[in-house]
Amino acid sequence: MGKDGNAEAALAEATIYSAANAAADFPGGPGPDGVVAVSQWGEGYGWGDEATAPLR
Repeated sequence: MGKDGNAEAALAEATIYSAANAAADFPGGPGPDGVVAVSQWGEGYGWGDEATAPLR
């Protein structure tokens, strides 16, 4: 709940990359350096720190 007692909402955006497109673009898989990265955007702050995870 927000400070005013109202429920807070979060907005998330994602790009969907289909398995077929991934297989066509990366036939050998993501490779040893493949990672996924996410970060938070805030008005007045900009992009936050990235969190990353390896693709396996």
